[in-house]
Amino acid sequence: MSGQWFVDHLQHEYVPDASGSSTLVADGSVIQTLRPENLHFVLMLGSLGPGTIDYEVSRYAKDDSGVAIVSHDFVGPYRTDFRLRRSDLTDPVMAGMHTSVTGLDADDTPIENIQVAGKDWLHYLERRVWPYDATLGYTNWPTGFRFKVTAGEVGQIVKDILETVRDVSANYPLAPDVLGPNPSYSLGFTVDADSTGVPINYDIATLDSSSIYSLVQTLSQQGQTRGGFEFYMTWDKVFKLVAPEIGNPLSPIDTLEVDAIDWFRSVGFTNTGPEATHVLGVGAGTSNQQGGINKHFPANSAVYRRHDKVADFGNVKNLDALESLTSLELAYGSNPIHDIPVEVSPEDITNFWTLYRPGEYVSVIYDLGFHQINSVQKIVSMDCTVDTEGVEKVQLGFNQFYDASDHSGINDW
Repeated sequence: MSGQWFVDHLQHEYVPDASGSSTLVADGSVIQTLRPENLHFVLMLGSLGPGTIDYEVSRYAKDDSGVAIVSHDFVGPYRTDFRLRRSDLTDPVMAGMHTSVTGLDADDTPIENIQVAGKDWLHYLERRVWPYDATLGYTNWPTGFRFKVTAGEVGQIVKDILETVRDVSANYPLAPDVLGPNPSYSLGFTVDADSTGVPINYDIATLDSSSIYSLVQTLSQQGQTRGGFEFYMTWDKVFKLVAPEIGNPLSPIDTLEVDAIDWFRSVGFTNTGPEATHVLGVGAGTSNQQGGINKHFPANSAVYRRHDKVADFGNVKNLDALESLTSLELAYGSNPIHDIPVEVSPEDITNFWTLYRPGEYVSVIYDLGFHQINSVQKIVSMDCTVDTEGVEKVQLGFNQFYDASDHSGINDW
């Protein structure tokens, strides 16, 4: 029998005391522990968004001590947090904040189950923006809130952005006094950032409305030779910036071969061909002229004909960054897009929950009759379900690995 799944409901850092002010409590204090019903969670590559979870709690559920789980407001969106654990693993699988609680009472039938949903800690960065202060807004960071750096290393830029947003309080530019009147009220995360070894010029415009997550996501997509990286948030609130990427396509963590083991529940394949063999990348450019870069891969145009695409990179102003993003778009889009949904039984794959995670690479070998799959695939998502009988199923979302070193394209019309 596979390990049992548990969800801990947690209090977050700040709770009102008797006077109504906020004080710091033990971070992650456990409110209650339960066995979730109809558990469903999705682990995601950080650049694609935060991981998600949803599960049901029986109205009559009790914990292992016999204490009722459900009471008035036993969980609350953004008021309580969660931690997902499997009994045979040392570390939790994911953790984050509750985002919704739902129940339906229909035709005088009492509510039997409460639906609870959440997102992992990365979601917090989707709900924060770069700060602004009228007295400091036009002064360059770090003395003011206008973030502008010259020849800054990409990893350090991300670290500075995240730590500034985390620590900003009424004490700024001094550190927040978490035990006094001016705490930051932020998620208490830390930052562990690899150096990309690439310096860039970077600024955040005054009153930029982009989320912090969006700013980090855009920086991550520069391409490996221009400071690109991958990122995620661990269960214990560490933002990890990994350069250049989490996995190594030349050393896959596993080989999924249908004829070798009974690991699969289903395998599919859809080929929609290349998205484009010529890309026009556009960005914000300068104040009086929008920037644009043309990239073409003639070798693929010769096979598939020329197909054009316009890729809008929003407020990107730096020409080198725009060229890098356009080349990356072409490198992926000029190859056939293969959708290979693979559903597996984790209990049939050794060390599945410790080996497999978004960002790692696996080899997939399977003969569909009309197509032979034999390629290295990057795991970009893991859609996981556990039914009421404890049966686990995971659908792996893949991006096929293509060597982009010779697919950067040429500049032509």
